[in-house]
Amino acid sequence: MRHTSNIASKVSFAAGLLLAVYLLVLLATTYYAQQDLRDAARNEQQFTLDKKVATLANFHGERISDIDTLAESRAIEVFLANRALGMSMEYGLRASLLSMETRFRKLLDGHRIDGTLVYLRIALIDTDGRAIVNLAARGLELGNWQADALPEAERTRCVLLRGNSDSHLVVIAPLVYKEARIGSIVAEINPAAIISRPRQLGGLGIDVRELALRESGSVVAYAHIAETSPSAAPDWTAELASADDERYRDWLQKRVANSPFVLVSNPADATQHGFLASPSLLALLAGAALFVGTMIYFAYRTGEQANREMGEAKAAAEAATRAKSAFLANMSHEIRTPMNAVIGMTHLALQTDLNPKQRSYLEKIRHSAEVLLGILNDVLDFSKIESGRTELETIPFHLADVIESVLNIVGHKAEEKQLALSVDIASNVPTSLVGDPLRLGQVLINLGNNAVKFTEPSGRVSIKVRLESSHDDKSLLHFAVRDTGVGMTPEQQAKLFQSFSQADSSVSRRFGGSGLGLAISKSLVSLMGGRIWVESVPDLGSAFHFTAQLRRHEGASAPRRASPSTDERTGQDAAERLAGAHLLVVEDNDINRELVVELLTGANMRVTTAVNGKEALDLLEKQVFDGVIMDCQMPVMDGYTATRRIRQQAALAELPILAMTANAMPADRQRALDSGMNDHIAKPLDVPAMFVTLARWISPQAQAAAPRRGPAAGAVDIPEMPGVDHATGLAVARGDPRLYRRLLRMFLDRYDHFDERFRSAQQDSDSEAAVRLAHSLKGVASNIGATDLNRLATELEHACTLGANAIEAPLAAVVAELDAVMPAIAVFAAEPAQADTSSTASADLAANDSA
Repeated sequence: MRHTSNIASKVSFAAGLLLAVYLLVLLATTYYAQQDLRDAARNEQQFTLDKKVATLANFHGERISDIDTLAESRAIEVFLANRALGMSMEYGLRASLLSMETRFRKLLDGHRIDGTLVYLRIALIDTDGRAIVNLAARGLELGNWQADALPEAERTRCVLLRGNSDSHLVVIAPLVYKEARIGSIVAEINPAAIISRPRQLGGLGIDVRELALRESGSVVAYAHIAETSPSAAPDWTAELASADDERYRDWLQKRVANSPFVLVSNPADATQHGFLASPSLLALLAGAALFVGTMIYFAYRTGEQANREMGEAKAAAEAATRAKSAFLANMSHEIRTPMNAVIGMTHLALQTDLNPKQRSYLEKIRHSAEVLLGILNDVLDFSKIESGRTELETIPFHLADVIESVLNIVGHKAEEKQLALSVDIASNVPTSLVGDPLRLGQVLINLGNNAVKFTEPSGRVSIKVRLESSHDDKSLLHFAVRDTGVGMTPEQQAKLFQSFSQADSSVSRRFGGSGLGLAISKSLVSLMGGRIWVESVPDLGSAFHFTAQLRRHEGASAPRRASPSTDERTGQDAAERLAGAHLLVVEDNDINRELVVELLTGANMRVTTAVNGKEALDLLEKQVFDGVIMDCQMPVMDGYTATRRIRQQAALAELPILAMTANAMPADRQRALDSGMNDHIAKPLDVPAMFVTLARWISPQAQAAAPRRGPAAGAVDIPEMPGVDHATGLAVARGDPRLYRRLLRMFLDRYDHFDERFRSAQQDSDSEAAVRLAHSLKGVASNIGATDLNRLATELEHACTLGANAIEAPLAAVVAELDAVMPAIAVFAAEPAQADTSSTASADLAANDSA
């Protein structure tokens, strides 16, 4: 469907593009054709006008010649001269006057064109404006000549005299005697004389019904009063005609290129019109437009369907991504919680008196757990990077803090293998930077751990930092991690930086690892605007290089992170620095609370506990603490809300608060920091790292008390209890059988009638009551070593989130397992016990269960 949609979309797009191009070309050619036609019409109009003017000029020239000949008559000159000398009419003037009148009458009656009179009136006017001779053609009135109405004329010329209703075309000839003007001859011309020659004018292409003359640079059109006006113009409101219409036969025409249209213009007024020249071409064009429109419509419908399908697929992908993220978060939480107990309890067990074989077993357990935790971290990081949801921080930091953090982690492993570890930072490298110190450190730690892992004892590992380039406020730093390890062949190097890939299959068997570290490092380096590469020679070692684009921090120097000194890099040194500190541990889980309390009190610290944020706030109002270790997910009030409430109090604004949670995703860490916490400690606990993190922020105000000793473990014969691993339970109680027996008694008291308590919780107004009860049973079962019960309680807790219909089967399984383990527990718990002493563990268990 999507393939068809793509083809239809491409075809419709191409067709629409071709049609658009054609229309643009048609528009352009029509515009230029219109311009050409307008210019041709104007030229034709001007040419016609010029022919009219030339025809009239010839006609007028003939009239000027006639009057000039008349004005040069000797009789007129003698008459005017004698009259000026005082001669009277009786003595010679009358004879001259009769002679002049004869000449004038001859001009009036004798000049005709095809039988039409040329002159209508003629007069001789003296300088006083009196008409000496005033004649008119037969049947016409005499002219009413007024000297002040006649224009001055220094030579004979033809003029148009405009009146209120009539216009008169006249010829004026000045009479001059001895350089003095003595009168004028005025003759009125008959305009009908010129249109009496239709054959001559028609040959010139002139409309005989309309003439024009040019006067003072302007054009004047006039028509004879006896003639009819030109016929009406064509009715352009009628339907467009074809090119062979007779109405347009004598008009200018111009075809528009690549078009079914023709433009026409009337040369008389240079107007343009258009009509069809090829109806078939127009029909073809309309068909093409219909086809393109149909294609575009179906492409739109198909594209709309494809977009809808893509939207649904995108929504499904986003839902899958959310489900994947939720699964990873839940998996992280569920795996890290028991891993916390494994690593932490192993650490505590290693602090006791052990024979060599027991110590070897426990050290191997701790190492395997740490390897498993590292693989878990790689998988989570890779999944987040793969989904494109990894975002880098942009915060001020000191490069020295990052390097020191790397040395704290890599240096410990290097010391265990007796490797020489060195750091070389060039003097021109800026130390106050802006970027993501956590991710930069992650890449360096990954490369450093690899270098240590693949280098044999007594080898060397070095970390070098150089400034590669600097522009404006940005610096490109070059990092190199070198080792003297096993090295790699070119074929092995080609497999690096790929997901789930190592140099060869023997690497994971010999050295371990998930094959994700370098792929994650490559992605992080790319996000930092750099690149990563390797140089290696078999048996001589490897050098991993990468660059990172970082901004220099201007102004005040970047805040230095509190960091242990060189002699305090190990967890033991950090723990010694914390001796005497008074800490508030806010934790709702019994095992985790017991574990943290034992670790802290074993390091000579005072500990007060709370099971939720509200209890923590109450304790902070009554007591003074050096720091707070805060769980994030708790009933009543979670750690985020509690931290924000604490930060609102001015007296507690600087109190160190550290998150300790199994939610170890980067987003969870950021959420903790955003709520006001100073740092983040992930579960399962890395005990040395935990002490280092605590020492980074917490400074004891009280003197260290005497070291606390754990309870003595007496030799007690604990019977076998079906469904209970008493070795695990005793380990939780740090080998104290009295504490273990108290935990079992509390278990009997609290969960003897679990099904009734659970049914009651289901009816509670608090919708989370049943979930918390199942969660409490899960934690307590884990504490006493009831592993099967722990698993079943976990399933019941999950079922509580699915609805009432999913609860019955898991609840029945939990009740059956309780019925199986309760009798054996009751036998051991009923044995006489020594007087109980105050125990943090028992108090914490009770507090957690009540919550």
